[in-house]
Amino acid sequence: GVKLGEIDFPPLLGEKTAFDDVDNVQILDFNRDWAMEGMKELAAELGGEMWMCFPDRKELELAREEWPGAAYAAATLTTLEDAAEVLSGGSEQAWGASFARTAEGLFGTSNLGSAPDMADAPSPAVVFAVQPGEGGPLEDWLNLE
Repeated sequence: GVKLGEIDFPPLLGEKTAFDDVDNVQILDFNRDWAMEGMKELAAELGGEMWMCFPDRKELELAREEWPGAAYAAATLTTLEDAAEVLSGGSEQAWGASFARTAEGLFGTSNLGSAPDMADAPSPAVVFAVQPGEGGPLEDWLNLE
């Protein structure tokens, strides 16, 4: 009967001490890798009804590149921004997402990653939001809730 839960995990446990200097990219990579490995069994059980939401489209693209294969493609892979829009029928984008979409429109191209195809995605039974790192896009988290 759990409707909303939060799982905290230490993906860097054993990898760093309190004195090590770890950058945000390393944190994002460890969070992505832990989430992808940890979700395999649940994704196999739920298929597309398991939504994995990444902090942004670039992180989603990196997850697909780093974790190819049917076991990882079983889930619906998306972003916080895109999931919030699908689940709520619209979205007031966080300032970072809004800025990125405006830049895409102005310049016609982007290195931010393409939008995931959510047209045929089944309704989620579980939404697994991957921690975006230290101080990530908080507004997108609030939109998702």
